[in-house]
Amino acid sequence: MSTPNPKFVKLFKAEVQNRAFAMFSAQLMLKHVKAPDDVLWYNAWIEWEEFQKRKYAPMAAKYGLDQEPGFGAKLESYMGLYGARFLSENAVMKYVLKETIKYVGKLEELASLAPEDEKPFFDYVVDQERVQVDALPFRIDGKSQEGANLLRAFMAQHAA
Repeated sequence: MSTPNPKFVKLFKAEVQNRAFAMFSAQLMLKHVKAPDDVLWYNAWIEWEEFQKRKYAPMAAKYGLDQEPGFGAKLESYMGLYGARFLSENAVMKYVLKETIKYVGKLEELASLAPEDEKPFFDYVVDQERVQVDALPFRIDGKSQEGANLLRAFMAQHAA
């Protein structure tokens, strides 16, 4: 393996921690919700993140990246939990959607910097983020089942 571009490694490390943050956040939220629609959504999101973790594992290992949430990811997760409690979960989801839309551009940059033989994986990384952009509005609009269905359809398409 040739020496990877430092910016590529930095962006990929950030994405691996982003996935760890999302998993940790969903697990935290699931502990604090009771309504069936909320439980459905967070269970689907955890299933999503577990799927992503398995998909990312070989490439994360290749680059020596830890898939467990670091201090920053945990801190950000707790801030999101408290934001949801003091503002509303819907307000937090709207913020998450806005940030996720912007984040797609960083992942597109990551994919553009990837070694040629790794491009299919990093194109997948961009695609999975775009699915989140499509799924989050369903949650915001109170249509958690539709959002969960979208996540599960993508997972089924990419299983193996």
